[in-house]
Amino acid sequence: MPKKFGRGFDVICKQEVFSASAYLYNVIFDSFRQTYSQPALTNCGRNFVFRPNRGASDQTAGHNLYNVSCPNCDDSSYAYFDHDNPDNFGWFGGCG
Repeated sequence: MPKKFGRGFDVICKQEVFSASAYLYNVIFDSFRQTYSQPALTNCGRNFVFRPNRGASDQTAGHNLYNVSCPNCDDSSYAYFDHDNPDNFGWFGGCG
């Protein structure tokens, strides 16, 4: 605790949380697929509409989708979620 504030202040021992929201209206996510049959696109697989940002400290934003479609998409390509990391559990960690 910095000395200039004195002892009359509480110490906050909690990681900061960012609050953000994204609103997507009339968006088309087209052809997100796990595999492609076209020879020119064979290296383009494992595409996901949404996947975690590994550089984010907590969350990027809650997403609200309105009139959003995904033609020619695989059902398994809508979102990707990482497995729980045991190193992130506990006081300063998360559970997801």
